[in-house]
Formats: sequence, C-alpha cells, structure tokens
Amino acid sequence: MTEAEWLRSMALPPARRLTRRVEALFAVACIHRTTQAKADSFLQKTTALVEEAAESGIWSKVDAIAPQAASNCVGVELGSGLHFWKIAALRLTTAAYQAPMHLLKALEGSDSVIHLRRLYLKLLTDITGNPLRGGSDRRKKPIPLTEVQSMWRTSTAVALAQQMYDSRDFSTMPILADALQDAGCDNDDILNHCRDANGVHVRGCWVVDLVLGKT
Repeated sequence: MTEAEWLRSMALPPARRLTRRVEALFAVACIHRTTQAKADSFLQKTTALVEEAAESGIWSKVDAIAPQAASNCVGVELGSGLHFWKIAALRLTTAAYQAPMHLLKALEGSDSVIHLRRLYLKLLTDITGNPLRGGSDRRKKPIPLTEVQSMWRTSTAVALAQQMYDSRDFSTMPILADALQDAGCDNDDILNHCRDANGVHVRGCWVVDLVLGKT
C-alpha cells in the first residue's frame, strides 16, 4: 500500500507486532485529535481508561468495560455513522489499533476526513516508524536496545525523554537528538526522527520509548 492509496482508503497499514500498550497509545492519540470524538461521552470515558491502562499495564478496567461497549452496538443501524462511533469504542477495548479506522468511517463524507487520515498516518509514523515508505517498522529494533542503553541513554537523554513523556510536550525532540549525538548516536533514523520539523510526536513515540526502555 502506498501513501496515496492509503489516503484514498479507510484502511490502516497492518500492525507489525505491536504491543497492546503501543496499539492503545496510537488509538488514544488519534481520538484526542479528533474533535468530533469529544461529543461521545462513552468513548471519552473508555479512552481515559485505556490510556491509564497503557501506563500502568493493568487492563482489568478496560476488559471490564468491553461488554458494555459491545452492548452499546446493539440496536444501532448497521453502517450508520453512529454505528461506527460505537464500534470504535468497542475496538478500543479489544483491538485498539482498529479504532481509528472506525473513526474515519464514522466521519466519512465530512470535510475533515482527508486531514484526519494524514494526521493518523503521522501519528502512526511517530509510534512505529513510517509504515508506508520502505515498510520498516522501527519497533523491530533496528538498533539493539542494549546498545542504546549502554552507549546513548545518558542521564541527560533519559531526563529529556522522561520530561517530554510526562508533560506531553515534545518540543525538545531536537535537543534530545543533540544529547543522543553527543553520547555517540550516529543512527540517521533516530536523529532524523527527532529533528523532523514536520513530525508529530505523542506518547508512544518510538525514539522516546527506546530511550526510556518502554515497549
């Protein structure tokens, strides 16, 4: 699938061995940036639970709300916008990677869909590496994590990454690139990702996760 083909479709490139946490953070990032999603109180409640679980690693509350999410789909006209909103909430609890696709289907025909497709692709690129250009999933560890830990994870780099992760303000990504480079990092994928002026960064960013040792 090319980027142009994806932008004309409602599909997402296939996930490649993503953990439940990473899938969840991708879906949460998409939902937070979809203005229309703010009107769905159940979706917002579910999103908050999923984000909490992604951070704690405890998914019991998400699993417990899944039956209600399934029940909410009953009696709704199949194929309607409302149906896809309900399915998005259900997928968020069970297969989070698919939730953004259902958001796009719910909004099909609106002026915002093309913008959201492009935004979702940027978010996916931040979290997994560009899935459409060369097909390389950066979460397949192009650099051994042990090497990053031993050579590049200086106290400065880790502090910068942790501050961005906690604050959700990723404006210091270029400074992280400088810190990693000062520590000996010469990997273009990592440095270019940090310095990409057009990039979008969120929790789950593959470089920040790499520095912090998150999976």
